[in-house]
Amino acid sequence: TGWQLSQNAGYAKFSLINTGGTNGVYVYAGGLPAGVLTNVCVVYDGTSLASGIHVYYDGVTHTTGTIWDNLTSSAISGNPVTIGAGTVGVIGNVNVFAGNTTSCADIHAQGPNKVY
Repeated sequence: TGWQLSQNAGYAKFSLINTGGTNGVYVYAGGLPAGVLTNVCVVYDGTSLASGIHVYYDGVTHTTGTIWDNLTSSAISGNPVTIGAGTVGVIGNVNVFAGNTTSCADIHAQGPNKVY
């Protein structure tokens, strides 16, 4: 149960999971450049649908593909947040926002060299 943002082989992947593989949403966006510091931002609209997850690189939205789209129960977890587990590369900065936004362009405009 919980959420995850990861990267692998040029893809950013984001999931909200209640029960892995059977109750969750999991999307990916390609085109993540290798060896380049990139601002990755994910916006989720709270609908429990994969179509409600939007992935941005450097403030520009990227088309997502869907791996799972079946979140029917809460993805809220009491588990601790782990940042960078299994990551190959460098994570510069991480920020998590609980407020409302419809785009990452405003967050990206706050400054370069940040990963959200």
